[in-house]
Amino acid sequence: MTHIKSRITREKKIVELMIRLYCKRKERNRELCPACQDLLKYAHARLAVSYTHLRAHETCADLV
Repeated sequence: MTHIKSRITREKKIVELMIRLYCKRKERNRELCPACQDLLKYAHARLAVSYTHLRAHETCADLV
């Protein structure tokens, strides 16, 4: 389970960096705009759901 948690944490950081980079370079913002903040919240929520789903099936070898 620790492996899955660290994987989800790493994915959250990567998604956040990608959204921040997009907002900074494409939209020329220094801080996340409201639309990008919403996207980041959505992405983190989706990853949390994925974690819950994986946790329920953590013994399944197909998910690793």
